[in-house]
Amino acid sequence: MLEDKVIVFQKSHLDSSEEALDYVSHLLLQSGAVKESYPNAIQEREKAFPTGLMFSDYGVAIPHTDIEHVNYSQMAIVSLKNPVVFQQMGNGEDVEVNIIFMLALKEAHQQVDLLSQLIELFQNKVLLKTLLALGNERSAIDQALGLLKAQGIE
Repeated sequence: MLEDKVIVFQKSHLDSSEEALDYVSHLLLQSGAVKESYPNAIQEREKAFPTGLMFSDYGVAIPHTDIEHVNYSQMAIVSLKNPVVFQQMGNGEDVEVNIIFMLALKEAHQQVDLLSQLIELFQNKVLLKTLLALGNERSAIDQALGLLKAQGIE
């Protein structure tokens, strides 16, 4: 689904969901995957449709926005040193997020498939814990890619 597009993995210290969204969206902007309009669009969409989810011991956010802000499909995965508060999908309650999977999808049909694959992935506590423990080294990025591919996410 993400073909040969690079999946970005960074371990970061960020203080708020807004700062986290800005940081991650700019990683995608620097890679060329998204347009200049993407960072603002991701902030606005997150306010209107929160993406925080709680899975056993971990909070996850899956921010994404409309395809017109995307040049090509890519996913940025950011593991946070300290959780930041996002609003929970569906009820708007606070959820402390440990890891962000920001989606830049060029095809509208990709969104539903990838979201359901990710939600299934998040239910695997061991896998999520492994992703959270990875660092910024190229070997860690390769390991994250391998874990995702093993789960059928490409």
